[in-house]
Amino acid sequence: MNKKITEAFAKVKAFIPFVTCGDPSLDVTEKIVYAMEEAGADLIELGIPFSDPTAEGAVIQGANLRALSGGVTTDKVFDMVEKIRKNSSIPFPAKGTYPAAVRAVPTIALYKRVVPGGPL
Repeated sequence: MNKKITEAFAKVKAFIPFVTCGDPSLDVTEKIVYAMEEAGADLIELGIPFSDPTAEGAVIQGANLRALSGGVTTDKVFDMVEKIRKNSSIPFPAKGTYPAAVRAVPTIALYKRVVPGGPL
């Protein structure tokens, strides 16, 4: 496990905010991530938008659909994370679905992007 994630959970409480990537845009998401970090987030959960968020509540469902309507893809989310990584080392647990990710990115390419040393 990532050392920063281990450190965050060694505390009595960890501040782990969530944002759906790409709602309203990836540029705004990047700014939100920096603001969350400045506000003291220990980790930031990134929601990777997918087209069938039925297990989510209405707010996250809407955010997913707006992000997808705006052209957000799994690859674009990873590109944004790689950009953020140049300025921040805060951990990013990702939230999405494996089938949605595999439809967007071939399995081997997906694995290369999310294993240790990858953007997340």
